[in-house]
Amino acid sequence: MNGDIRRSIESALGMSYDDYDANPEKFRELSPLSLVGPQVPDMWFIVVGLEQFFPHEHVYELSERVREVHSKSEVVLIADAEHGFLYGVHSPQQKQGLQVMKQWISQYTKKLHEITSHS
Repeated sequence: MNGDIRRSIESALGMSYDDYDANPEKFRELSPLSLVGPQVPDMWFIVVGLEQFFPHEHVYELSERVREVHSKSEVVLIADAEHGFLYGVHSPQQKQGLQVMKQWISQYTKKLHEITSHS
C-alpha cells in the first residue's frame, strides 16, 4: 500500500495497521462495504491494469455488494492505464475511460429526459 494512503487511513482510524488483529471491527467500520444498504445509489467503478495503490478485489467486492441490494454497479478495466490516468483526455487510455464513462452516464441522462419530457 502507498505510504501516504496508509497514513491517511491510520489517521482516520486513530490506530495503526499493526493493531488490526486486536481491533478488526474498527477497520470494518471504515470500509465502504459497511455503508452499502437498501438506499445505496448505482455505482460505476473504473480500475486500471497497472494499479499500484488499491487491490482490484476490493472494488469488485464493493460492486457485488451494491448489486446484492438491487442497485446497479459496474466495474470497467482499462488494461494499459495507471492509477490517476484520467486527469486528461489525450492518451488512448484516457479517451477509452472517457468513452465508457459517457456510456454509463448516458443511461441516466436518457432516463432523466424521459421523466422530464412526460411532465
